[in-house]
Amino acid sequence: MKFQGDTYYLKCYRPQGMSKIMKNFFRPADAVRYFKIADKLGQAGISIAPPVLALTRRTSLRPADSIFVTREVPGTELYNYLLEGAQHDPEQRKQMVIQFAFMWSKLIRLNLVHLDPWLGNFMVNPGQKAGDIHIELIDVDNIYPRPLLPRKLLWLLNVKRLNYKLERVNFPVTQAETELFLAELDKFLKESL
Repeated sequence: MKFQGDTYYLKCYRPQGMSKIMKNFFRPADAVRYFKIADKLGQAGISIAPPVLALTRRTSLRPADSIFVTREVPGTELYNYLLEGAQHDPEQRKQMVIQFAFMWSKLIRLNLVHLDPWLGNFMVNPGQKAGDIHIELIDVDNIYPRPLLPRKLLWLLNVKRLNYKLERVNFPVTQAETELFLAELDKFLKESL
């Protein structure tokens, strides 16, 4: 949606299944929860699509319908960028793996688990200097707090889900990139202790 020269993304949520309807009687509307998570991620220094607002509409018999609004993040989806732009530049892919590991370490430090880490949920923006790039998270509606889980289990859940998504789309990741990601993730997590 364009408004006064700026582009915004709107995601509409309407509880459909019986379990979702029952859960939403006892918790805030989806858009409100995702707004809070996006705000928490932004305050922690994770580059995300900036949240603008969360709107809800509640009737007496039905849980809230809601709309979550974020600003546009210019750039290319990480999935497409890695397949096209950075496919033949190992140094750039290395930089992106390190940034991705840093982002993942912050999710784990915040006791969050990302259940949809598809590479299309991240955007790549060129930086100010040549060869400099930034990865930004654009989809936060499958990130959930897990405050009672130990950090090792959070690590396992996040990495397992990421691996599943990469294997599912048959994404070409080299063994060296996988090892670099795991090494950087461990390094960033140890720095936070």
